[in-house]
Amino acid sequence: NDGPSITENELEVMIDEIQSEGVLEKSESELIKNAIRLDDIHVSEVYVHRVDIVAIDIDEDIEQLGKLFVSSGFSRVPVYDDTIDNIIGVVYSKTYFTNKALGVKFSIHDILMPVKYIPETVTVADALSELQKSKIHMAVVLDSYGGTKGIVTMEDLIEELVGEIWDESDAVQQDVSASTGGCYIVKGMANLDDVMEKVGIFIDREGYDDPSLSGFIMHKLQRAPTKGDLVELDNATITVNSVKGHRVIDCSLVVKNEPIEDETV
Repeated sequence: NDGPSITENELEVMIDEIQSEGVLEKSESELIKNAIRLDDIHVSEVYVHRVDIVAIDIDEDIEQLGKLFVSSGFSRVPVYDDTIDNIIGVVYSKTYFTNKALGVKFSIHDILMPVKYIPETVTVADALSELQKSKIHMAVVLDSYGGTKGIVTMEDLIEELVGEIWDESDAVQQDVSASTGGCYIVKGMANLDDVMEKVGIFIDREGYDDPSLSGFIMHKLQRAPTKGDLVELDNATITVNSVKGHRVIDCSLVVKNEPIEDETV
């Protein structure tokens, strides 16, 4: 592409201007902006962790599958062979209960459907595209060793696109807003460069390339973030205020008082 480039922030400003002119409704502009941000979010931030997966062994009795559907309330359940690191497919409650109603004799093998396998580094946008093309509603998220990191569903990915629209208040929410005493309230999806500029500090990425503060926090913790987690930096302290799945929704950033030398030199 030899044409002029445009940054994500510039594109969002253009969308806001179009909205202010009355061409777009607020919900429409937010939908467009969320779609743009899907390329900044990785499935590792929205997946269901392996320890939280409700699954069943391929050789388990079919009656146990029925009990699992009833107890979990899920419409689909992953199926593994011997270990959760070997998820081989998924079974659907609709198929199970239809066969039971018809008096059909069947096993888990008989109703097993395929799943997709995607690396944890894939973006939400790419994962959503893969599931749509394959017409499969669940993907197994693989770690760097090929083991099961977790699972992600079509619903999880679509929620990233539309979920915040239904939850937000009428007030315009800023990515970084000043509180008191050098404290800032920062959205998890805020761009790390923007955070540094608005807060006036330097954050050493340590070679980590994820543009979002949420991804940076996960990198520093080396695990999924939870409410109350602390990340201590040389010049600031970050406290996780709320999470959704494995993604930070917002956090508090307190700038430390001592002068910080310019680390960019």
